[in-house]
Amino acid sequence: MKNRSKLKGGRRFPFGGVALFLLITAVVFGGGGSHAAFGNLIVGLGALLAICWFAFRREPLSHRYGRAFAILVAATIALPLLQLIPLPAGLWQALPGRDLAVEARGLVGAGEQWFAHSLDRGRTLGALAALLVPLGLLLALDLDRTRKRASLLLVVVGLGLAHFLLGGLQIILGNVSFFGYPNLVDGQLYGFFANHNSAGLFFVLALCALAAVADSDFFARRKWMMWVAGVLLSLGCVLTQSRSSLALLILVLFVLAARTLWSGRLSAHRPRPALLGGIGIALVLAVGLLATNTRTLQTFERFENFEDSRPDIWADTLIAVDRYWPVGSGMGTFDEVFQIDESLETLVAQKAGRAHNDFLEISLEAGVPGILLVFAWLVWLGIAWWRTRETESGRLVSFSALALLCIALQSLIDYPLRNYAMWSLVAGFAAVLAAANVNSRGLNLAENP
Repeated sequence: MKNRSKLKGGRRFPFGGVALFLLITAVVFGGGGSHAAFGNLIVGLGALLAICWFAFRREPLSHRYGRAFAILVAATIALPLLQLIPLPAGLWQALPGRDLAVEARGLVGAGEQWFAHSLDRGRTLGALAALLVPLGLLLALDLDRTRKRASLLLVVVGLGLAHFLLGGLQIILGNVSFFGYPNLVDGQLYGFFANHNSAGLFFVLALCALAAVADSDFFARRKWMMWVAGVLLSLGCVLTQSRSSLALLILVLFVLAARTLWSGRLSAHRPRPALLGGIGIALVLAVGLLATNTRTLQTFERFENFEDSRPDIWADTLIAVDRYWPVGSGMGTFDEVFQIDESLETLVAQKAGRAHNDFLEISLEAGVPGILLVFAWLVWLGIAWWRTRETESGRLVSFSALALLCIALQSLIDYPLRNYAMWSLVAGFAAVLAAANVNSRGLNLAENP
């Protein structure tokens, strides 16, 4: 059934009006993480309404995104759901790492009651609720044509520019948080987010989206807009002072340059000397501005100081992983169970909160099933990109895959997927890949750019 959502004036929005609303809402209000209760409530309710509306009005996910993708989505949702099912006393007591739970529950006379696999059902329920946002967006999206996929990525570019404007205003006004997020560091650009690493990663993802639609009709006569957008997104990434995001920015720019040279686009289009000269002057001025800007210099100076507590947290996390191996402690429970194995030698005033490595954190919370699920997603990503890299949507697919790879790379040293905004972008980029993959296999004969 086709999406009936329309914009003002009666024109149907390319990839779905409800999906547009949910994506914008998730990015604007969902960047605060687990401590932004009100923003998460707004986004969660919107996602829940989208699920209720589309679950019974649209075809199954497998028809639009492929069977493998639908299975992976179902498995991702099933993982925390299964961890919430109550188990008999003999079963949950036999799970690895439950010694303290057995002792504590025995002291209050609950040792023989049924309990879930998760050591903190509330946090696992929160982890399950976080999946409503990507699920709602996947159900609401309509990406059966190339132009619809391009439209979705154009919206991501627009959100990236809005992120830059809001972050710039925040810096000008003296580090003001428009969403009430605490602990903002002076001079760092945050925009829609409470974490400067996520803020920087969002710029990188928006730049990937911009590169994906560089050949679209929208920029056919607006090349100057594309260059301006690229410069602003790159500058915004630098102003966040996020080292990991800056490294990813360099990666994306390198891939973009290599792809351009490999395809021979510069020689094929034979750009005018005036245009090349203007671009050269703009680049020289941009480099000069960045090199003399105090905030930019602060970003590069941060690379000289790699002394932080992350390696110590990773070492203690590995000990905790061994305690609960191979079943895990339950999704979302890291902050509750990590403190048991946190070494006194590296103890600081603040709690670790996260493992600062999503792969380690998943290993702790989900054990072998979580590791296998992550591996399956990475394999699917590689296969989907390989199958569609030379199709009509090849550029959209390649840079969507690069965006997902950037998220995975930052996950090695941070926790980007701990807010609704990033989950919505993961769903969007993955949906572009999956829909193009379905079309490339001939499952949708109506493909029309």
